[in-house]
Amino acid sequence: MNQFKGDKSTKEYKQWLKDNPEGLGDTIEKITKATGIKKLVERFTPKGKECGCNERKEKLNKMFPYRLKAVRCLTEDEQVHYKAFKENRTLRLNNDEIKFVCKLYSEIFNKLYYEPPKNSSLKPVYRMIEALDKVYESYEKEIKQRSEK
Repeated sequence: MNQFKGDKSTKEYKQWLKDNPEGLGDTIEKITKATGIKKLVERFTPKGKECGCNERKEKLNKMFPYRLKAVRCLTEDEQVHYKAFKENRTLRLNNDEIKFVCKLYSEIFNKLYYEPPKNSSLKPVYRMIEALDKVYESYEKEIKQRSEK
């Protein structure tokens, strides 16, 4: 998913949100609108009462998001360690590197700690590294912008 660049109070942003759903809740809402189910539910919901669609949509978006969001930035110590990891990493990761990536990922993205079993695929770890690289790059970009001011 691409990220919106520009003013978030514009029509373009609202259109971008429609074209780029946040999670499963947005997708289900789109389907129920297209099939007419949403109008049917609204028609049979008593006046002044909420049908619960918005709450359900928000809950599903939180449970099944399409875009992974970091819940916090890297600390200076984490940034230094990740920089060293990034500069020295190879396609083969040792156990300490795997544990470092899994721990950092779970903390930055507020996800349950997951470490793949020994001798299994490291694809989940490589995905974690991709996500952490994006956080690290945004951290580096922010530091660079601050130093230019």
